[in-house]
This record gives sequence, structure tokens and C-alpha cells, in this order.
Amino acid sequence: MLQVLVIALILVQLQSHVWASHNDINFNGFGLQNVHQVKLQRAITLLKSKRCKHIYFDMGTNVGIQIRKLFEPRYYEKAPILPVFRKYFGDPTPEARKQVCAFGFEASRVHTPRLEKIDRAYNAAGFPVVIFTETAVSTFNGNVTFFLDKFSSSKFHGWGASVLHWSEKMSNQSVATAGAIDFALFLKFAHGILQHHTEPKIWQQMRIIGKMDIEGSEFQVVPRMIYEGMLCLFHDLNIEWHPDFIDVDLKSKTSAEESTARNNFPVVLNYWLSQIDRCKNLELSKMDDEMYGAGVDSNPLPAPVSV
Repeated sequence: MLQVLVIALILVQLQSHVWASHNDINFNGFGLQNVHQVKLQRAITLLKSKRCKHIYFDMGTNVGIQIRKLFEPRYYEKAPILPVFRKYFGDPTPEARKQVCAFGFEASRVHTPRLEKIDRAYNAAGFPVVIFTETAVSTFNGNVTFFLDKFSSSKFHGWGASVLHWSEKMSNQSVATAGAIDFALFLKFAHGILQHHTEPKIWQQMRIIGKMDIEGSEFQVVPRMIYEGMLCLFHDLNIEWHPDFIDVDLKSKTSAEESTARNNFPVVLNYWLSQIDRCKNLELSKMDDEMYGAGVDSNPLPAPVSV
């Protein structure tokens, strides 16, 4: 019952929240100056460029396979996410997908070489993408302790890596440090830039969708997005919920009541969002499209655009 009341109070805040205009946006005030400066500057340039007819946020991008599905769906024809991309972004032609700006976030340093290669290749081919490597989607800006998944099969690319110590197999040898970005404030910052630099007709037609697979941190990040009035910026958001990760986090002392509340959170959240007029366009789903994510992706990266 308490969980329901807390969500209700937060959503009252959401109902009355005024989205930030460009004049309200202060780069330094958001604390983002400490977050991956080069990538952040590239993201700002892209958001101002008028290239973004639509936006895709990939939170927990792992080896970048979802971004590849977005830009080159012909290699991943059976992926469940493809109809979602088509619904919001139209036909999967290279010309159309080059009007979708993609932003990826991945905390694990294990994937940095591959993600940097994907970032470079797609930009060289004319696809607008910025991948924030070694950056955890979080509720604050700074650094965070991160547990690498070194015990799952290598073909799964460390899917279980998390800021939560959810397995006894996560030893001190698997601890790493990653940057943390306050994702709600990043969204508010991006929203202000887009609103100021996008033509009114394009702004009205813009679709913003995302995938969130951040291994337990969603229970902190989603309420933060609600509080900042940013959750309903999305038209579609696929969230993989991990209540079990918190329940077995070796640093947590979780009561049965808290565990039940977390398991019920997605259902309660969906209901309350349906009661808010400007959130009714948000499709909040639990799709977990990890097809093609395991093993080696042998599909070639795109060739650079000839000048």
C-alpha cells in the first residue's frame, strides 16, 4: 500500500511538472561537465544539427547489437524489436534510418573496444550515433562501483554485469569503476536543446523510443525520470525489470514487503501512467529482445560514405 501511495505522489508531481525550455537549460548546472566530455560534446553537436527526426536511447547497450538492428535491420530479420522500429521510424531504408539519432550507454569496460569501433563505423557511414562507453545510466553524475559478470558463458558478453552485487560469484576481482550519468538530467538537457533547435513541424512529428536493460538500476532511474518529468518524453520504452537482482544483492537487507512492492512496481506504474493525459502516448513494455546478442556477430560493419 505504501508503494502505491509513493508512486501516486510522484505522479502528481509528474502531472504538474513543466518541461524545461531551452532557456532553463544550464549545461554546468546539470553537472554533466564531468561526464565523458568528448562524447557529451558530440551528443550536443548532434542534437543541435537538425539531423535528428527521431531519437533512440539504448540504455545498457552491451555489445551494441540493438543499435545495429536499428541501422541495419536486414542482418537481424527475426529480432522482435524490428516492428517497433518500423512503427515509430518508418521503413527501414538507410536513408530513413540516417534521420534517427541513436545514443547508447554501456558501463562495462569489456565492451569499449567493440563499441568504439561500431561508433566510428556507423558515423563514417552517415548514421548519427554516439555511444557513451564505460558510462552507467544512473541517478547522479560521477563514478560508480561496477561488478563485471565474469562467471556467465563468454557467449553472453557479460549480460549480468551490474552496480548490484547480486551473486556470490562476483568477487573483488570482478570490481571495476565506471562513470555515472544522471540520465534524467541528461534527458532534460537533450530535450531543451532539441526543442530550441528543431523546426516546429519536425518537433511535433518526432518519436523518441528507448530500451532500458541496466540490471537492477531501473528501480532508481525510472522514479528519477518520473520526478524530473522526463519519463513521458518517450513514446515507447522497453524495460527489463530485475527485482531479483535487488533481492539477492549481498549488500541489501530486503523485507518480503519490499520484494513484493518491487515485483508489483511495473503493473502499478503502468496503471498510474494511463491516468495522466500527456503520458497516454507512452507504450511501456517489458520486451526483452536479446536475439542475436549472444555469440559472435559476424555481420560486417557498414562501409564509410565516399566523399
